[in-house]
Amino acid sequence: MKVVYSNGQEGILNEEESAKLYTRGRHTKESWQELKDEMSRLGIIKFEDWWYTITLGAGLIPIDYVNAMIAVL
Repeated sequence: MKVVYSNGQEGILNEEESAKLYTRGRHTKESWQELKDEMSRLGIIKFEDWWYTITLGAGLIPIDYVNAMIAVL
């Protein structure tokens, strides 16, 4: 999975490291907060979500999007 670290460098996470980085099925504020916490733990500000990319044709998911979802819920 492609990611962007908080220092701006791009990187790749293996399947085990990226297991909790996804958007599909997150319907509660708590689940989005868990995603934000995982991003913080890994020190990343963007990540590639295969479902989001395939269905919406979008790029990497930024922390700003995750923060917006937390604020809305």
